[in-house]
Amino acid sequence: MPSYTVKGISNALLDRLRNSAAENRRSLNQEIIRLLEDSVGPEGEGSVSPGWASPDWHEFARQADLLRERLRQRHGTLPDSTVLIRDARDDR
Repeated sequence: MPSYTVKGISNALLDRLRNSAAENRRSLNQEIIRLLEDSVGPEGEGSVSPGWASPDWHEFARQADLLRERLRQRHGTLPDSTVLIRDARDDR
């Protein structure tokens, strides 16, 4: 497989990458590859554009799932707010 060296990465960026890799239980290399794939799309898509710019609904849903997972990892599972919303509505 080909390899590529990236020069001039700041210590702060490298620390963020390492922290992200650790949070996702991946090696630094795996994390960088995952971030690149998320940014330009998986192999074979043919275009280099951020996933969030894709008009494809499935890609949008995939990005939403990734965001949900990142939020869950950072903040845990949040309680269902349905009861709070109903109570607030009923109090009006």
